[in-house]
Amino acid sequence: AGDRLYEMMSGAEEPVAIIFPQSASDGVEVLYQEFSFGRYFNQIAAGVLRGIVQTRQPRQPLRILEVGGGTGGTTAWLLPELNGVPALEYHFTDISALFTRRAQQKFADYDFVKYSELDLQKEAHSQGFQAQSYDLIVAANVIHATRHIGRTLDNLRPLLKPGGRLLMREIPQPMRLFDFVFDPLVLPLQDLDAREGELFLTTAQWQQQCRHAGFSKVAWLPHDGFPTAGMSEHIILATLPGQAVS
Repeated sequence: AGDRLYEMMSGAEEPVAIIFPQSASDGVEVLYQEFSFGRYFNQIAAGVLRGIVQTRQPRQPLRILEVGGGTGGTTAWLLPELNGVPALEYHFTDISALFTRRAQQKFADYDFVKYSELDLQKEAHSQGFQAQSYDLIVAANVIHATRHIGRTLDNLRPLLKPGGRLLMREIPQPMRLFDFVFDPLVLPLQDLDAREGELFLTTAQWQQQCRHAGFSKVAWLPHDGFPTAGMSEHIILATLPGQAVS
């Protein structure tokens, strides 16, 4: 997209159409799904999901909502973990119909997945989503990109059952590469004080935001002090109070 920066900045072209072109093999999709750090963190996310599935109560339905699914880079690592799981529903959503259509084609082999649009910055119930209907919400590199993280978490929390979990893949430190590539897509932020002037939150800030939104437990990988803790991303798991049924 470098040679088309002027078109984006002048408004002649929509940034999303340039950064996410029609080709399914574009560089952004590879960055999310197959680039070395992408593989590493997607493998962690898949491992966390595997543990959730293995510890669920037998015969209990499992309902998963993915928000801001985008190119499906993380989805592609999670869905294979769910093959053969009984009483399962995986709901892939994004604000853009472009991404939900692409995902429907990309993941056509997984008959337990359904697709729809969801705007994280609006109340979910007004968009047809029922309260306390999901065991797990997956959000890969999306919540930081909303205008107000606290309000976004407040919009998501009611969708989870008691003991429900929010699984996030997030960047906990400034990354100039991402600033350069994705800055045209970033909306004007309304919570700069909470972010301390940065787009990305530290793990400590995520913990604070999640607890303020009503989550009782927040954990992340890699752990602080771990050799890979200085890498670009973390997997964060926030859990609501109550007894999970799955």
